[in-house]
Amino acid sequence: MGQNQQIQNGGFGVMFWGCFSGLVLGPPVALQENLNSAGYLEILKEYLIPEIRATRKQMIFIQDNAPCHKARIVTDFLARENAQILTCPPQSLDLSPIENLWSIIKRRIKNNFRPLRPVTS
Repeated sequence: MGQNQQIQNGGFGVMFWGCFSGLVLGPPVALQENLNSAGYLEILKEYLIPEIRATRKQMIFIQDNAPCHKARIVTDFLARENAQILTCPPQSLDLSPIENLWSIIKRRIKNNFRPLRPVTS
């Protein structure tokens, strides 16, 4: 698989998936490429569902309308897991709590790390 290296602001970008609840911050997952429905389903199985089961509480799962979130294999899986889903518009800071968390993380990274500059000879 190729790396998703996006040139932004003089550096490169890496895409992450993450989750959190009022009880726990889930692990950040670095993605090697753009996320499709099959990849998203694997992340849900490997990271999200174990987090939900560990809390032993009913939770409402919030996600935006990204195509991989709306795919039939994903919606069928979440229905089988009895997940309650609240859908938010994409990148809606006021509605999606995870977007606020990403904003905080990006700001801290930007403040703590200088962009890499090419070496000139």
